[in-house]
Amino acid sequence: MELGAALAAIALFGAGASWLVSSSQARHDSDAAVVHAQQLLKAAETWRDTSGSSGCPTVSQLRHERFLTSDAEVDDPWGNRYRIQCADDSLEVRSVGKDGVAGTADDVQVPEARSRS
Repeated sequence: MELGAALAAIALFGAGASWLVSSSQARHDSDAAVVHAQQLLKAAETWRDTSGSSGCPTVSQLRHERFLTSDAEVDDPWGNRYRIQCADDSLEVRSVGKDGVAGTADDVQVPEARSRS
C-alpha cells in the first residue's frame, strides 16, 4: 500500500514537473518570437526610410539587401516564416504561432494589435 502511494506521488510530481517545463518552454518560444519580430520590424522600417518607398519589403528582400544579418531569425520558433504586412504608412510583423494557423490566440504580432473599443 505504501509503495502504491509513493508511486502515485512520484507520478503526480513527474506530471507537474513536465507541465511546468512545457509551460516554461512555450513562454520562452513566445518571448523569442516577439524579440525576433521586433528586430524584423526595425529592419523593415529602416528599409522604408532608406529606400524612400512606401512599399512593403519581404523578409527575403530584407536579408538579400542586407538590412538583416545572415544569422537573423527569419523563421519563428515553430518553423514558420515571419510575414511583414504593410498598410498605408504602418508596418507589422506577424507569426502564425505554434499552431501554424493565422488568426488564432497564439499568433504573435508586432506591434501588438490594439483592441478596438
